[in-house]
Amino acid sequence: MVFAIPFLSVAAINLRNTVALCAALFIILMPVSVLRHLLREQLSVPRWLSVPLCSMVALMLASLSYYLIRFVSVEITDALGTYLYLLAAYPVLAAASSEQDIDSVPSALRCALRYFFRFTCLGLVMALIREVLAYGQIWGIPLGYNFRVDGAKMTFFGLMLMGVLLAGVNQIRAWAAMAKWRRRDAASIKPL
Repeated sequence: MVFAIPFLSVAAINLRNTVALCAALFIILMPVSVLRHLLREQLSVPRWLSVPLCSMVALMLASLSYYLIRFVSVEITDALGTYLYLLAAYPVLAAASSEQDIDSVPSALRCALRYFFRFTCLGLVMALIREVLAYGQIWGIPLGYNFRVDGAKMTFFGLMLMGVLLAGVNQIRAWAAMAKWRRRDAASIKPL
């Protein structure tokens, strides 16, 4: 997930851009994850060869996604520019650096979907907050107030907001783990 943070902080200014960015990630991530599994686990291709092959496929898919996401948001293709091709590096880095024992294509897809789901959830929440604060609208529909925070359009604001959101996610995960531990501990104590 760490590899995706710069792309969200730059491009997730409104919901339309974020949906297009998530669509591009999906188009790139799913095939690259399957390819990584096939190359490394099924064909036993060494890492020094599988990473460049996955990179080339990811860049090809990024080029394809450039034309597909124009249907969602024309301005994101202009706004992203080379970031779209840098986004192609995320699936490659995530797949190449993953040391998870992925034993089948469905498990590779599950792992990729988990990455995609986290990226999408954080991106949509971040884009919603930024669009409301910066533009006073949601998906182009005005909310009817004049309060604006121009700093919400800046990349630095996106980075700070992403840090706060990630800290919140980590806190929720810690609370969930603690609640699970307490339930398990309470279930193990048997009354006399």
